[in-house]
Amino acid sequence: MHGSESQISTAIGRTGEEPESFGERPLRFRRFCVLPRSRVLLCDGRPVPIGSRAFDLLTALLRVRGTIVEKNGILKCVWPSTIVDDSNLRFQMAALRRVLGSDGDMIKTIPGRGYLFADDDVTENPAPPPMEKTSEHETVPEWLRLVPSPEAPSRTAAPYVAVVDDEPEIREALVGLIESAGLCAEAFPSVRAFLDSDRPSPPSCLVLDAWLPEHGGLDFQADLAKAKVRLPLIFISGHADVAMSVRAMKAGAIEFLTKPVRHEELLNAIKFAMAADIAAFRPGSPPEHVRQLRS
Repeated sequence: MHGSESQISTAIGRTGEEPESFGERPLRFRRFCVLPRSRVLLCDGRPVPIGSRAFDLLTALLRVRGTIVEKNGILKCVWPSTIVDDSNLRFQMAALRRVLGSDGDMIKTIPGRGYLFADDDVTENPAPPPMEKTSEHETVPEWLRLVPSPEAPSRTAAPYVAVVDDEPEIREALVGLIESAGLCAEAFPSVRAFLDSDRPSPPSCLVLDAWLPEHGGLDFQADLAKAKVRLPLIFISGHADVAMSVRAMKAGAIEFLTKPVRHEELLNAIKFAMAADIAAFRPGSPPEHVRQLRS
């Protein structure tokens, strides 16, 4: 299902004008409450500073949550009388995600299509289609279930990014890119190899090929959800379609990128994933490795 320009126009109005039918009905998600007519964003009952354009974007996405909102529709409705390019939209979307902090992961980028505000019911309880499994993949190892304390060394001194891809050249290139950003990275040719690695703690982020032999990335995402393991996932694929990317994003993926992956897009996704991962365990200022990525 896609959000057309007419749907979005109805939702957010033209030139900032709120449709009468909405009134001051609040739009709620997680800790936040949006008051459209008052143009106020509340977090735990307290006002949160937010720019005008970012507020319009948030309102538009919330009113068609669970639906892909196409970029052109957003541009024409949020900037009705101004010609702007995609970079302006990306800037405002990044600003909105920063305002939402660790909850910014609810805004999903659908490659080549637009954006989607994930429904909590879908995100928390993904229901992928039935699939065949072998018993060796049904068990998530204990080391992957660990939830360290904020002071644990694995979350401060040596965060790492795991890469799972069946192509050696791509694994080598991705590891080199991640390490060039000052992070540790480990690569694995399959989900099985990753599960058998028996690390002392989970990675801060997992870069995962959606198409893998024996056990695909989407299947593994379903395994993690079933085991209630919340691991930040970034999917990459050379054969992705819209349905696949939407399924992954609704199930909680941070990003879904198509091969060949653009370096900046991948590093930005990793930065966001690691910041959200750290925030889940240690609120406050980001650690050094995340600050390095932001610079």
